[in-house]
Amino acid sequence: MKISHVLISFMLVFMSLTAVLAVQMPRTVEITPHDPYPSENLLCRYLNYQRGDILEFWWVINGETVDRLRTDKPSTIFNAQGKTRRGDAVLCVVNQVFEIPREHVQDRGSDTVVIGNFQCNDGLDNDGDNQIDSRDQDCSVRSDDLEGREPVIGEEIVALCREHPDSFFCLGMGYLDLQRLCTAHPDNHLCGILPSNDLDPICRQDPNHLICTGHNDPSTYCINMNDIFCRNFLLGEVIFRCERNNQCMEVNHDDKDALCELDGSYDFCPAEFRANAGGLGGPCVDVPCGAGLFCSEDLVCVQQVCQEDARRQIGCRGGVQTEQVCKANHWVGECPPFVCEPGDTRTIDCPDTSHLVQGCLNNRWVGACPEDGEESEEDEEQDEERDRERREGRRLVPLPPLPPGQQAGGETPEEVLVNVTGQEAPELSPIVCGDGVCSAGEMCEKDCPEETPIQLPMTGILAVIFIIAGFGVGALVGHRFLKKSKKR
Repeated sequence: MKISHVLISFMLVFMSLTAVLAVQMPRTVEITPHDPYPSENLLCRYLNYQRGDILEFWWVINGETVDRLRTDKPSTIFNAQGKTRRGDAVLCVVNQVFEIPREHVQDRGSDTVVIGNFQCNDGLDNDGDNQIDSRDQDCSVRSDDLEGREPVIGEEIVALCREHPDSFFCLGMGYLDLQRLCTAHPDNHLCGILPSNDLDPICRQDPNHLICTGHNDPSTYCINMNDIFCRNFLLGEVIFRCERNNQCMEVNHDDKDALCELDGSYDFCPAEFRANAGGLGGPCVDVPCGAGLFCSEDLVCVQQVCQEDARRQIGCRGGVQTEQVCKANHWVGECPPFVCEPGDTRTIDCPDTSHLVQGCLNNRWVGACPEDGEESEEDEEQDEERDRERREGRRLVPLPPLPPGQQAGGETPEEVLVNVTGQEAPELSPIVCGDGVCSAGEMCEKDCPEETPIQLPMTGILAVIFIIAGFGVGALVGHRFLKKSKKR
């Protein structure tokens, strides 16, 4: 049973959310009165009722089902005596019941009212005249949110400033002025009194609002009676606090000095502050800084370092250039960490046990070890040398040192070109004697002349060709000789 109640409650909450999202749909259910007093009986009516309809009415208070009724009437009354209080949300959900082919229900809509949502229907004596809600002659309708006499804002604020001329708002200042003071002096006694959570978003959205900027003529505050925020703020946060809580936000001599240091344009600031406004070290709240000066975050004119969004290149250690951008009178952009100077080298060990010499370029070490299966530059050079030797049929061979006691005439070359046959020639070192070079393995008792090597493979091919041609010519001559001999 309890589980079914929970499921029903969830169903009703879901239906209430659906009803809220369907605000564009025509109203089908209505609760009256629209602005009920606490514990006042409520009437819920289905507006599309037709004779013969079977309806189900659900009453829900703050998400909890409190009553359920099935009837063939278009409305029902909820007895709220002792069941509702100020701030309760009362929901009425209407379902239509069908019995064919089997019993089922369809949602027909819902309506919600809030109990005691205004001063003139909350069941309280808000203005202290011992008259509550509709009994108070100042309450004309239930939705009136001011149970007492409707004040004239200009008269109220003028009366306040007459008694407290040094009140913050009576001096022509607004919330933004207070915000600047509290930013520079957070321990000031004026800070923390006003509700910043309410005022901050208002002044961000509309920084020119009188509550934010202040006004020299308090009587003209909130002359637009449709400006509910302005009216409620002055009545609740300024006038009420001063009259009821004795928090009139009066500015003393030290407060004025602090304000003049931030902005010398206030009427109460000495002449020297007003004269320096916009100058070096002077305030720049309402006065722009002079040529070559910049208005800092503290609203003080300082020496200008750079133009906003200007760019420049700076040289960094390691031969690197870095771009800087001017933001809020500061150059933004740092040099990268130093790695190496141009011309520096270093040797690193590679995973394949080889060594690699790296150079420095733009503050970075240049050169990477070969990956697995990749040949190093030295291996590639050796492969290229072998390919060249195979194509040319010769290679450079280093010469051995001279035998002891022998002197070579002239300069002795360190290496010589030798012929290579086949895929690879045997590693035989030539013999040096005097100014000549002899074949490896030969005795060299005297100087031997340098000879141009003969390309033996080509000579052999030519010899074979000549031999075959000779046999062919001989065979032809012999064949003709035999034929002549037979004819004779």
